[in-house]
Amino acid sequence: MKIYIGEIVDNEMDLMLEDDICPSKMRDQLSNLKEGEDIELNITSAGGSVIAGNAIISQIREAQSNGHRVISKIHGIAASMGSVIACAADELVMDENAVMMIHQPWTMAVGNQNDLRKEADTLELLSKTLVGIYKTKFPSKSEKDIEKMMDAETWILATEADEYGLVCTIDHTANEPLKFAAKLRK
Repeated sequence: MKIYIGEIVDNEMDLMLEDDICPSKMRDQLSNLKEGEDIELNITSAGGSVIAGNAIISQIREAQSNGHRVISKIHGIAASMGSVIACAADELVMDENAVMMIHQPWTMAVGNQNDLRKEADTLELLSKTLVGIYKTKFPSKSEKDIEKMMDAETWILATEADEYGLVCTIDHTANEPLKFAAKLRK
């Protein structure tokens, strides 16, 4: 089953483009899985909601626990929460010209000093959940190393994956020129 992941949004009312995803849309797509069928996540995403992304990752893990193999394919970009979802798969494939970006979660907040301290604590908690997911695809990195990469907002070209310790396969066919055939009519 192929699933396309664009922006990660909280609910169906926030879906703007066909490839945007929210937990209920993911649930609906996964409900059509056949026994033993692989799931191919085709990701072109600048990211989105951490909460919705974590719910989608829970759905992916449930499918994995039911015997479904999950392959993430990054086409163009998997940034922010899009990169976290990509790393939740059993296998990660990046187009040769693709890029992945990891960073600390962020938010916009209003309120008094107590509200803002609470929001900072929430962001720290969410960051810990992301580190654990990234660790599965950066096995040679410690959690501290991954946190430093997130602090720095790290951009990783597919061709640099080995340098960062990212376990992935690079798809070199993505940049192959298209072959056309033409027929002239009189």
